[in-house]
Amino acid sequence: MVGGLLQSREELFRYLDRVLEFFKQNGKKGERFGHMLDRLGVERVLESIGQGS
Repeated sequence: MVGGLLQSREELFRYLDRVLEFFKQNGKKGERFGHMLDRLGVERVLESIGQGS
């Protein structure tokens, strides 16, 4: 599922929950998700949500 990165729908939903929680905690008011990624860096976001390499 999802290009072989995720194995099930449940795993996808758990991952999305972590992403949304990170955005709620780290995004600025009115900031778009992509702008937050640019500001913080994709690597930091991935490491924080448990998907870092």
